[in-house]
Amino acid sequence: MIQIDSFRGLLIARLRELYDAEQLLVGALADLAGCATNPSLCAFLQTRLADTSVHLARIEEIFAGLDIPATPAPSSGLRGLIRDSERHIAEVVPSGTVRDAAVAGLALQFVHHGIAGYHTALAHAEVLGLNDVVQRLDSMLVDELSADRVLKHLAERVAAPEGGSNDLWDAETAIDWPAATDASRRLH
Repeated sequence: MIQIDSFRGLLIARLRELYDAEQLLVGALADLAGCATNPSLCAFLQTRLADTSVHLARIEEIFAGLDIPATPAPSSGLRGLIRDSERHIAEVVPSGTVRDAAVAGLALQFVHHGIAGYHTALAHAEVLGLNDVVQRLDSMLVDELSADRVLKHLAERVAAPEGGSNDLWDAETAIDWPAATDASRRLH
């Protein structure tokens, strides 16, 4: 086990875990999208998949800016969530509202993992005065907070009884989907 004795070490360790987590999410989100039957939920998960690719590129840019190799470190937390999600999906009925509610809940857990990780890395970057890193991490944190908000809305709509709201999520017309530069969404 490596001993971390500086905020730079903490930041690098967190970035490596986030890098691994985002790589894992590519497959996990694709699997969830394949399990969902609600068109809005499927569209949202496909958008999250695209966001994940952007996050991977941003983390690689951060590594390059810090002049360290972009290497992942196992994210045991997300690996556990993915393992639990696979088990959970296997236990849920093959289609319909209950399955979509399960998929939305699992995606929300993934988003919350990202919020915690980016918030932590951002705090370390701020302590170090790494403004470029802070901006990139803040952008990703805002993406996660925005996804949390929209996913909560979707989860409520998916779980609505038949004849309930027909609100659909659409990447082009999403209400309250803030731009990545909306720093007012930061948690700290």
